[in-house]
Amino acid sequence: MKSLTKTSITITTVTTTATTTTTTTTTATTTTTTTTTTTTTTTTTTTTTTTTTTTTTTTTTTTTTTTTATTTTTTTTTTTTITTATTTTTTTTTTTGKNMREK
Repeated sequence: MKSLTKTSITITTVTTTATTTTTTTTTATTTTTTTTTTTTTTTTTTTTTTTTTTTTTTTTTTTTTTTTATTTTTTTTTTTTITTATTTTTTTTTTTGKNMREK
């Protein structure tokens, strides 16, 4: 008896390892800092001082002139007294002697 044993063993091992590692790291950091500081200080000081001093002095001087007419009548009385004094002195000297006159 014939024994025919044909054994074909085909071991095909196909190992396909496809490893695709794609690492995409995109880091986008956008920092926008806008600082706008506007300081407007407006100081308006308006001081208006108006001082009006009006002093009105009205002096009314009334001058009253009173004219008094005084009439002075001077009466001069002249009294002329003429006194005529006539003194008659008679001296009689009587002398007894020579060369004698009557005075």
